[in-house]
Amino acid sequence: MESHGWEADCNHFPGGDNRWLKIRGTVMVPGANDSAELVPRELQGANADDYILELIIHNEPGPEVMTPCRLEYKEQPPSGEYKTVTIIPDGPAGLKVRHLQ
Repeated sequence: MESHGWEADCNHFPGGDNRWLKIRGTVMVPGANDSAELVPRELQGANADDYILELIIHNEPGPEVMTPCRLEYKEQPPSGEYKTVTIIPDGPAGLKVRHLQ
């Protein structure tokens, strides 16, 4: 599946409400009414520095035309101190997390 524009940022400012991890990107979905979401993979891999998210496509009735769908996943506060993010299937592997302080 085609995707592009992936970014991952982690904000380390003090305070629970100010700490977050955000992953953003665009995926092409097969239908005009389809949507997509990112969810943490239940079983993370052996590399504790890499956060694995699953890309889930929700198909809805409508015209079959490839359509860009902008995604944003936010975790507040982050569940770990990740260095990279991997999106399965067909997303980037080892996307570097930019750490903001």
